Amino acid sequence: MQNSKIVIESGTLRVGINHRYITVEYDATWDNCRFYLNNSVLHTVGDVFIFPGCKIVAMGGTLQIGAGTIIHAPSYIFVRKHVRIGNSCLLSRRVTIMDSDWHKTAIGNAEPTEKIEEVIIKDHCWIGQDATILKGVTIGEGAVVGANAVVTQDVQPRTMVAGNPARVIKDNVTWQS
Repeated sequence: MQNSKIVIESGTLRVGINHRYITVEYDATWDNCRFYLNNSVLHTVGDVFIFPGCKIVAMGGTLQIGAGTIIHAPSYIFVRKHVRIGNSCLLSRRVTIMDSDWHKTAIGNAEPTEKIEEVIIKDHCWIGQDATILKGVTIGEGAVVGANAVVTQDVQPRTMVAGNPARVIKDNVTWQS
């Protein structure tokens, strides 16, 4: 951690341990959670659970995680600007969230630039196993992202999406953990 801080507001940040109500088969390769924070902020509100083996890399950005959110292992969150995960969200195994491509690109003779756009996952969203959420995406409240989906566009509230690229497969969904 360099020039960074972790802010835990009105709750507990549980890192590298299983949620007491959920059993997950342990994989020895998960070992520890890894946080790489450089000029960044990790801000949690309420009780947040980050399972063993998760990796958070923040370089000059802010990661906000809301109360009751559970992040299963080994998930990866990469932040250059801003990633916000709402309250009561469930991120399944091997979810990847990125607000940048982490490299510069250009067309023709233009100067290569890095495109960075915030990612917002609103309250009570379920992100399925092996899903990838890319830069500039907002996932609406109560939405469900299917396993292996690659989300490149906004997802409306209470919508289920799946596929690569993700597309709507059901509207007006509800879910419970």
